Amino acid sequence: MGAGNNGTAYQSNFQADGDISILPGGWIKAGARSAGGEGGGLDLQAGGHISIQGDLDISGGGQGTGAIEIDAGLTVTVDAKLKVTATNGGQAGAIEITACDVTIGSAAKLEARTASTGTTALSGGRRVVVLGQIKAGLANTIEYDLNAPELFGSIKPAASVSQGADGSACGLLSICGDGFLDVGEQCDDGNTTDGDCCSAGCAAETVGNPCSTDWGLCATNQCDGLGGCGVATPGTSCFEMVGAPSTQLQFSDKTNDKGDLVALKWLKGEEVPFAALPDPVAGDDLELCVYGSSGQPIFRAAAPGGGTCAGKPCWKASSTGYSYSDKERTPDGVLKVSLKSGAELKAKAQLKAK
Repeated sequence: MGAGNNGTAYQSNFQADGDISILPGGWIKAGARSAGGEGGGLDLQAGGHISIQGDLDISGGGQGTGAIEIDAGLTVTVDAKLKVTATNGGQAGAIEITACDVTIGSAAKLEARTASTGTTALSGGRRVVVLGQIKAGLANTIEYDLNAPELFGSIKPAASVSQGADGSACGLLSICGDGFLDVGEQCDDGNTTDGDCCSAGCAAETVGNPCSTDWGLCATNQCDGLGGCGVATPGTSCFEMVGAPSTQLQFSDKTNDKGDLVALKWLKGEEVPFAALPDPVAGDDLELCVYGSSGQPIFRAAAPGGGTCAGKPCWKASSTGYSYSDKERTPDGVLKVSLKSGAELKAKAQLKAK
């Protein structure tokens, strides 16, 4: 849908009591980009869910453009491009999304930006999650009510966040399989499949049942009875820091995977004899294990013992410890490891993965 040179594009309205889905490969366009062109508008309203996997574009020309307005009674999920820009000196429009749950997926890109014009507004009564990109020329706003928004993506300029949404109709909303723990759910792992420790009905499966996640040395591959896979098996011999705290654990998950990073620094440890270290040159595997507050495993990265990396031994021994280097970062992304024995305040361990 659209208009020609110096035309005005249409206002398009779609309404449904149930759900609205724009599938991959589908699209809606209502634009007129010429010097005298004016973009249209798009209004999607549904009583249930709205899923957008196809691009929406109502960009205009010298006369600017309108707004993309999306309003759902339950959830809005965006995994596509939404665009309300303008050319030929026109002003960008607005993107407004309202629902109990608003999710801007990692593949999504919302763009309401031409010079210093254009706005976006997200309003989630129960939750707002941003994993993708949002760009506005003037302002981005996010309103929430029951839960603070989870903002992991890129938002430019930084959003103005306030507790101004109305979640009165969302408090008892329970959607099994959406990855969020709701009222009446024992677990929610983001799917409705049995046999993965969290049942199709979001109930925890029996503790000890086998599960498929490979936790290596960090945990047994069994259901924990809480809906998760993995019963922790942390080491029984631990070394602690002494003096000022000197441990850092950094996680960085970027939209562009090249920027992903995991880094551990354990410095100023108590005395660690060389004999207490594993011997990765001889084949002892080394794994970084991260556990949640209740002891459940949440992350694992392995640097296998022995082996060759780029035609050379991955591990090297010194008089005080061991070092690891693998530019190919197999199998779990680990790039470098350093283990050093020593007297009090001299022992250290470091790991970097990408």
